[in-house]
Amino acid sequence: MYKDFYKKASQMADLIQEGLNQPSQRTTTRFVDQARQGLVRRREKTMQEVSADSDEGIAELIAGYISNIRQSNPAEAIEEYLEQVDRESSDRPSGTFDINDISDFAARMARAESSNISDVQIEATSSGRKQNVTGLYQFTDDRLTDYMNDTGASFTTDEFRQNVDLQNDVFAWHIADIDRVIDNNNLLDLGYDRDGLRAVAHLGGITGMLNFVRTGGQYNPSDAEPGATSPGTNLWQYYNRFSGQ
Repeated sequence: MYKDFYKKASQMADLIQEGLNQPSQRTTTRFVDQARQGLVRRREKTMQEVSADSDEGIAELIAGYISNIRQSNPAEAIEEYLEQVDRESSDRPSGTFDINDISDFAARMARAESSNISDVQIEATSSGRKQNVTGLYQFTDDRLTDYMNDTGASFTTDEFRQNVDLQNDVFAWHIADIDRVIDNNNLLDLGYDRDGLRAVAHLGGITGMLNFVRTGGQYNPSDAEPGATSPGTNLWQYYNRFSGQ
């Protein structure tokens, strides 16, 4: 709870520091309500400066943020930021992600990732550290955090593991996020197949998918654990498995 409260407070503090010189006549309540709408996807540099585990640091940050709200109300800066968020949001679904739109791809991915076992959970190395990999589609803890940050949802890994509907919701959001990057970068114009690129991004991350395309497939890591006796699955293999080409 502290970590989440710290994050929200530091997001607001960072935004206020960017405020304009013109104070506003709007009430503090309306200012906070407007600001909160646009903060769910914001990553703030203050997170790196104060330990998320430090109650004292949290208290100092929140106190400073409240003080800034009382002294200055840069509503124009908030409006400008919200307009920017709205423009970004127009390129992607907002709030509702329908698994029925990708039911065939989802079924194929569930078979490949978990053999359709919804409550499976393993521990694997991802992003250089051990993480849980959970559910029908084998999501890492980091990707579940991405979903919660983006949508405002909150759940534990165990709650996710026991909830098939939630797993499908996260997968639909996940594919919508991948599709946004595919479309914004016109990757299909380069001759790639959408389902193949979706599979590459699912296995290797969105950045991995972009590196795969940028290098013409020379960037091709596998998901094998260090020291494993088998080579694992690489990006090209997943691309070919899921593409319609």
